[in-house]
Amino acid sequence: MVGRLKKSQKPSIIMVIGIIDTGKSTLSHFLFRELCSKSNLTALIDADLGQSTVGPPTTIGLSIKKGPKTLSNRGGLCFVGSTSPRGHMLQTIVAVKKLVDRAMALKARHVVIDTSGFVGGPIGREFKFQKIDLVCPTHIVAIEKGEELNLLLKNLSHKRGTSICRLGVSQEGIRCKLPEQRRLYRESRFNAYFKNAKSVSLPLEKIGLHGTIPDLVIRQNWDHLLIGLCDGDNLTLSLGIIEDLDLKKGSVSLISPINNMNRVKSIQFGSIYLDKNGEER
Repeated sequence: MVGRLKKSQKPSIIMVIGIIDTGKSTLSHFLFRELCSKSNLTALIDADLGQSTVGPPTTIGLSIKKGPKTLSNRGGLCFVGSTSPRGHMLQTIVAVKKLVDRAMALKARHVVIDTSGFVGGPIGREFKFQKIDLVCPTHIVAIEKGEELNLLLKNLSHKRGTSICRLGVSQEGIRCKLPEQRRLYRESRFNAYFKNAKSVSLPLEKIGLHGTIPDLVIRQNWDHLLIGLCDGDNLTLSLGIIEDLDLKKGSVSLISPINNMNRVKSIQFGSIYLDKNGEER
């Protein structure tokens, strides 16, 4: 498959799917590295919200590079607002599509999409089906433990322009992560992200508000709530943690590593709460 993609002159969008602990991220990063060339841009979209590597947890990130020896650069970040697509399925699907379009606009020859393990059951299956239907990948790589993807793949088997490659789970190099390990990983990523954060203030008068907006009158609804600070294209400039909110003065105080507050055009509310050390409250 990799050899055919390298020889092809047509752009490709490869989406890797499977339940948790099947090696999706390992395979996605392998494809990303292998498809890089000196003459073409290659993109990786990390849509694994809880165990993300491109951006901090709760975000979907775009990494793009040319040549196997060059460093990858962030091409865009979209805040979803949670470490799971549950309750944020619309934001997740839109973010993936938005970053695919961005990668293609930047002339990426190959786009590899790493996805979350939310694919089982009626809701997860329909979520993945709708995402695939919108993104229209040229290739789906399905990593299977058993028959858990049969119904989803049956629905996609006649999709025009999309080929399906089914792989069994490799037992080599695949380590099942316990929930506690996943939590500690998220905590370490958040901790590193907010390590050099500083307190800043934003006037609410000219700032848009969207996402999972809580009742802002009640302090416990917003105290230490994780938010995304977005630019005019609704790409995420930075994450922030709300420290104080004064509706009378029309201002919000938060901690964030952002340097240029002038680019912030809207606040996207999430649904998880963090302290400055990255621990979920």
